[in-house]
This record gives sequence, structure tokens and C-alpha cells, in this order.
Amino acid sequence: ALTHNRISEIWEDSLNFLWIKTYEGYFHYFIPDREDFISFPNYNRSPEEKNSFIQCFHQPSKNEIWMGSSNSGVYHLRYDPSTRQYASFHFLSRGPSSISNNTVNFVISDPVRNIWIGTNQGLNYLSKQESDKEQPYFQHYHASYRFTCAETTDSCVYFGTHKNGLLLYDFRTKRLTS
Repeated sequence: ALTHNRISEIWEDSLNFLWIKTYEGYFHYFIPDREDFISFPNYNRSPEEKNSFIQCFHQPSKNEIWMGSSNSGVYHLRYDPSTRQYASFHFLSRGPSSISNNTVNFVISDPVRNIWIGTNQGLNYLSKQESDKEQPYFQHYHASYRFTCAETTDSCVYFGTHKNGLLLYDFRTKRLTS
């Protein structure tokens, strides 16, 4: 079931799954074979997830989705053809495969499909090779910065911060500079 009767958005992803965003910020996708909804964050799992909502949705490829939350980290979904639904992986600011902070403001991919996750306490980088692993390694940058937005071009990624200006990651030099 949905977490709320007030619907704020409906869309279809690249695999033709129907997504619904409810009033309080939960995202739900419909599995036609089971006639069931899967919710993110999982409000039955923990108080941390119950008091969280999804802030950003990014689909870097047809079979992959990333969702950042307000208080419960990031969710990585990969389509599993054998089950005909998404397998879900959840990454928090603690434990193996940790991100720098549980408040995720954006998730973006660059032209070579590396993932960048901006949080209230740092920027997280995940290479394309690592993103295919069940326990990937996230590299953390500038843990004292609050990252608010990002934009990708052919040669670089620009990152906006709350009080530290603009940062640039150049693909040729592989350097992050202010």
C-alpha cells in the first residue's frame, strides 16, 4: 500500500515501472506481477527511515536508479531480470560501504557513469567499477562542506556548496579544485 493518499507526482521510469511520490516524500514503485508497491525509504524498517523522505532521484542507465534521502542515506536500485523487479542496496554514514553523511542533497553521474553523491557533510565519489559491487567503496571529499547541487559537462563536473563556493572536477586531470 501507499504511505499516504495524497499523491504529488507520478512518472514512468525507463523500464516502464510506475513511480508514485506521496505527499510526505516517500517514493513507491509498482510491481505489476505482484500487484504490489515497494516504498523508499522503508518506513517499517527503522525510526531513521520512518522520519526521512526522498530528496533526489537519478537514473544513470536503463537498469539502475539512485535515490538520496533527507535522513537515511542513499538507495541504489538495480533491475534483476530473474525477479522482474529492482534489487535494492542501502548505504548509510556508518558500516561498510559508508557515505559521508545521511542527508543526501543530490546524486549525479558523469559521462563515464561514475556516481557523485553530495551530502550535508561532504562529497562522495563511486567509480563505475565499484558501483557494480554489493559492498562498493565510496571515496569522500571535503567532509566539512555542505554540497547542495551539481552539473555535468563533457569535460568536468561542477559542484555547488552552501558556504564554500563552487568546486570543479576535471576529467582530464582527475583533480577536484575550488
